[in-house]
Amino acid sequence: MTGKGIVRTASGLQRLSVFIVRAVDGKIGCSIPIADYVVLSPAGVDSDTTLAHELAHTCLLMHRDDSKNLLYASILRGTDVTGWQRFVIRTSRHCTFW
Repeated sequence: MTGKGIVRTASGLQRLSVFIVRAVDGKIGCSIPIADYVVLSPAGVDSDTTLAHELAHTCLLMHRDDSKNLLYASILRGTDVTGWQRFVIRTSRHCTFW
């Protein structure tokens, strides 16, 4: 633990916490780009893409207009990521390799 209360792994990466709650007001998942946590409802846990989508937000990625992209704002999103998105995730404080 650092002096600022940030938990780091032995490799120096910050850990992420995932909270499963009964409901997320009008959504199935939620995260804030500057936070080190993700919140999912049971429907978010059952989704094939919601956890990855929310984790991408913690890596500072925002929504995209392409419905095939992982960062599309609907549950009907795809799993595509751009080279730029992959670069941002791989260089984030939460990821070591992808």
